[in-house]
Amino acid sequence: MFEKSAIVILAAGNSSRLGSPKQLLEVNGEKLLTHVVGQACSSKADDVYVVLGSGADVLSSLITTNEVKMIINEDWDKGMGSSIKKGIDEIQKQGIYDAVIVSVSDQPFLTSGVFNRLLAQTGDQEIVASAYSDGNFGPPTLFRKSMFSLLLKIADGVGAKSVIKNYCGAIGLVPFEKGDIDLDTKEDYNAFLGSSK
Repeated sequence: MFEKSAIVILAAGNSSRLGSPKQLLEVNGEKLLTHVVGQACSSKADDVYVVLGSGADVLSSLITTNEVKMIINEDWDKGMGSSIKKGIDEIQKQGIYDAVIVSVSDQPFLTSGVFNRLLAQTGDQEIVASAYSDGNFGPPTLFRKSMFSLLLKIADGVGAKSVIKNYCGAIGLVPFEKGDIDLDTKEDYNAFLGSSK
């Protein structure tokens, strides 16, 4: 485990492919954002941050615990990279974290166990990503403090994968079954609802 760790949940986008805020989709009786935030708060991370942008007023009302620190990204429409930089900038300002997990807010099967497996990595990898059952990897992804400066340099329109792809060292992987399932479109959501029955 790391001495001090945080989770940054990205929830600033306007869900253009879905047509309505995906953070408000119902997942097992709760809103998707509420689910992801709850799992983060139940993990062994020391602190949880949520980056909001589009619809911040409505989405912030879903977060009823004082455990969560909210960050508003006024430039959310520039892309995911802008939200990552906003979150990492706040993390770096605090000066107390030696690792951060960057998470998205649209993975319905995300659990505190996934976060804890990332935090439990005791190797010397600077980056530890989630390995999906379809053979791909992605968020949530853990970055050690040495990676913060690179995350702050990414383009506004790209995600953290650009840092991972350009990283020359070994990348750790932890299993996240069904991590490849995210709710970007109505078809995604309908498929999820069908598989949950």
